[in-house]
Order: sequence, then structure tokens, then C-alpha cells
Amino acid sequence: MNFVTEKEYNDSIGKVKEYVDRQSKINRFKSELGKHLDEFNKFTFRIKDNRIIFAGYKIDDYKNEDKVVIGVSICNKDDVFDKLFGKLIAVRKALNLKIDDIVEIVEPIKEKEYAKDIIAAKCGSCGQQILIKTDYNFIR
Repeated sequence: MNFVTEKEYNDSIGKVKEYVDRQSKINRFKSELGKHLDEFNKFTFRIKDNRIIFAGYKIDDYKNEDKVVIGVSICNKDDVFDKLFGKLIAVRKALNLKIDDIVEIVEPIKEKEYAKDIIAAKCGSCGQQILIKTDYNFIR
């Protein structure tokens, strides 16, 4: 049986922290998308291949004018296509907002293809988290 070294354990804990931070950002992005969409009287998304087109219509009662905005996001061929990120990028582009913080957490395909050689699991008898080192890589 292979045991996990302290360095491997610390590296794995670091990866778990990165994952938790990323999930927190994703939750904020979901909330932000909802808030932006609430600004519009009508909106639609068209998704084709790795492209998302957003069209939004809103009435500005203060300025007494109607406004139509359009934004397009195209997934990079080296990235994992994600509808949430694509929709938010398209909406932000339509509103002339920055997209850098979204782009930096988009997942590259290379990192998703194979799992790392350490797996976190929960012990069935005591419930403690354990790390298991594997001698193979597998597709998620």
C-alpha cells in the first residue's frame, strides 16, 4: 500500500482550498448574472456550438428611452465550455463591463482530462478524511 507523504497531503489540501475558492467565485457569478438579468424587461440567449449570443431589452423610465444591447461570448478551443461563464461574459460585454475575473477561472481542457494521482475519501468506520495515492490516472 502506498502512503501519502506530508508534502503530498499539503499539496492536496492546497488543491481543495483552490477548489473551494473557485466554487465561491462561481456562486458569486451566478448571483451577478441574475442581478444583471433583472435589469432587463426582456432578454434571450442563443447558444450554438461554443458561442453564446445575448440580446437584452430594457426601458429606462428615467431617461424615457428604450435600450437594446447585444453581447457575444465565444469559448476558446482550449477551454471547457461552460454556459454560466459564457452567459455572464456575453451579458457583461453587452453592458460594456470587464470580463477578466471570469476569464481567469475558466477551466482549461488539459486540466480536466485526467484526475490527479491522489484521491480524497472519507473513512467508512471513523468518518475521518483520508487521502489515497493511486498508481494510475483516470478520466473523470
